[in-house]
Amino acid sequence: MLITCYVFSDRTLQVGHTYYSVHFSTTPLHLNLEDYKNSHCLYIPFVYEVEVNSDDVFGLTRTFIASRAYKIKRKIEPRKIFKNINLSEIEKKELEAIFKGDVTDDDMYKDYCLPMKKAPYELSESEARKILAYLSYKYDLSIVELKDEDQLEYIKLLEYYKRQYSISEFSTFEKTSSKCEQQKLKGTRKFEIIFNRDPSELVYNVWLNDYIMSRQLTQSQFNQLCNYIKTEEVSMLLGVISNSIKAGYEILPEYRELFYPYILYHAPTKNLDLITNDYKRDEAATALFYCGYKFKNYDYNNMDNYYKAVVEAKTIFSNEFKYIE
Repeated sequence: MLITCYVFSDRTLQVGHTYYSVHFSTTPLHLNLEDYKNSHCLYIPFVYEVEVNSDDVFGLTRTFIASRAYKIKRKIEPRKIFKNINLSEIEKKELEAIFKGDVTDDDMYKDYCLPMKKAPYELSESEARKILAYLSYKYDLSIVELKDEDQLEYIKLLEYYKRQYSISEFSTFEKTSSKCEQQKLKGTRKFEIIFNRDPSELVYNVWLNDYIMSRQLTQSQFNQLCNYIKTEEVSMLLGVISNSIKAGYEILPEYRELFYPYILYHAPTKNLDLITNDYKRDEAATALFYCGYKFKNYDYNNMDNYYKAVVEAKTIFSNEFKYIE
């Protein structure tokens, strides 16, 4: 059975692509668009409709599910979001006027230009919604001047909606410069654009994990990176390993061991040959459990606190556990 859900994200996601969850880093997939919180507007602004196979569900509450895999179907624009959440009639009319382009220059200055001088945390929920409404509509907006580090949170939205902005000299500090780059990647509309980097440089690039999470590498570039890591026996950070799985990069057969045991989340039955009696067997047992598989004669009593939730979700969807010798 296919289930339609919504993912609320702090970074853009690639429409048409399938993403994954791992047990220690799951993505809540909300059952209703109305669950979008008013406080999310500027911090978690990207909303997508996703498709989930009930066979992959390993967690379920009244408002969201957790699934091994979920496919991004389409982006939901702010206008639809605001129509579906609980707002006063007065604010709904104000927002609709913005979306229709029925505002004056004074309105724009009061509801967009002035609030954008504040840090996001200083805004009221209403101010944040109006900012997002202005950004998403075809207005000729003034250049945004970012004069404080706390304003850098705006960059992902300014990048996504292709709005002009300038950053004061404070951005020359290394920490601030790094945050700017991270925010740009979070708001990108372009995917799979890195294709000709030297793997020996890329593997040590400080942005590698961000590139992977934002799906900046082409599949071919990712394969080259894996080949270099395997050939040169380079150690990978756990974040790079797990995020490669979560971002849905295809792991070729010859590189599967680099991503074990998390490769099990992609295709449990196709990777059982990687399991040995000792090597990371407990981690493999956990990954397989979330995917709906159990080892025979394995003690699951010490499984984490989510054991009951996984069993309940499998029971509700009539997905019986499959057993592995």
